[in-house]
Amino acid sequence: MAKGNKKADDNKSKKDTKAVDGKGKGKGGGGEQKAAIVKGAQHAKIRHILCAKHSKKEEARALLLTGTKENNFDAVARKYSEDKAKLGGLLPKVTKGLTPYDPSFMEVAFSIPECKVDDVSKYAASLGEVKTADGYHILLREPL
Repeated sequence: MAKGNKKADDNKSKKDTKAVDGKGKGKGGGGEQKAAIVKGAQHAKIRHILCAKHSKKEEARALLLTGTKENNFDAVARKYSEDKAKLGGLLPKVTKGLTPYDPSFMEVAFSIPECKVDDVSKYAASLGEVKTADGYHILLREPL
């Protein structure tokens, strides 16, 4: 009889664990998981330059690294980015875990330090680069 109780206790512990991490079945299971994601979410203001060819991305990167105000991220994005970079490559607010971007894009976006667009002297340490199915990206994460 003691073994039966232990097994029941083990099963109860497993159910409790599933309910806590939001993976359990039943009412509220999915809601708990969604609430946990949103609660711990991180937001970022990301600018990017998208190029289909690596050589064009490298050309844009070289201009960014000159450290001159006329080659700030906004200006270079307007000139080189192949998506509609009318806002200097500014993307809508990016939320970690809840946005439709490529996982490798998100990983880089949230791993680079923040840098203001006009702080060109810090670009060398602040730019991120990633290749996705869309092409080659240069990323800049601005303070919110």
